[in-house]
Amino acid sequence: MTLDDPSWIRGWSLASLSGLALRRGERDAAVELARRAWESEASATWSRRYYMLWTFFAYTGVTGEEDAMLEGRQLFEERFSLSSGAHNGLAWSLVARVAGFTSRGPLEGLTPEGAVQLLALACELAERAVELNPGSADAWNTLGVARSFAGDYEGAVASYREALLILRYHPLIAEGDLSERVIQGKLDDAVELAQQAVVEREDAERQAAEAERRAREEEQRRYR
Repeated sequence: MTLDDPSWIRGWSLASLSGLALRRGERDAAVELARRAWESEASATWSRRYYMLWTFFAYTGVTGEEDAMLEGRQLFEERFSLSSGAHNGLAWSLVARVAGFTSRGPLEGLTPEGAVQLLALACELAERAVELNPGSADAWNTLGVARSFAGDYEGAVASYREALLILRYHPLIAEGDLSERVIQGKLDDAVELAQQAVVEREDAERQAAEAERRAREEEQRRYR
């Protein structure tokens, strides 16, 4: 399936409309559009198709009602129950939108109750990610970030330690500074450095996505 395939366009159009409806306050319509997007053919062809479920989690974030989040979690697990990468990716996305360290900033209309629920889910997903792949420093790092924003600083430090033990030098952590502060017990400094690493990771992912988009466009031009 290519980017100009009608099935792809339909699926992502539905997902985009779902997000728009949520921002306009049409929450029930947003969830229904998200269901239709998830059922489309496009949702089965992209490695990060769990992004199509975002409306379910955002609904809980702005209302504090957990039913939508639970439905999204169920749909996610039906397809990704054994994928550490998917659990890690969704956990990271949830923390990023709650904390606001993405180019779009924090989730619009996020309530305190919704933030607590989304961060709790992020921790659960990241915990599952390290259960599925305990050798993933990236998943341990995500768990550390999720726990730090959820207020579990002791658990966050333990997670960062695991990441550092796996790689000795984690590519998201500058010059071993975080490991030194963790060892010294300087938790506030450790969390601040981890947050800086999060921003750097988000910038790197955005640049990689832009490069991938340009490469796809160039490939399409060559075959026209």
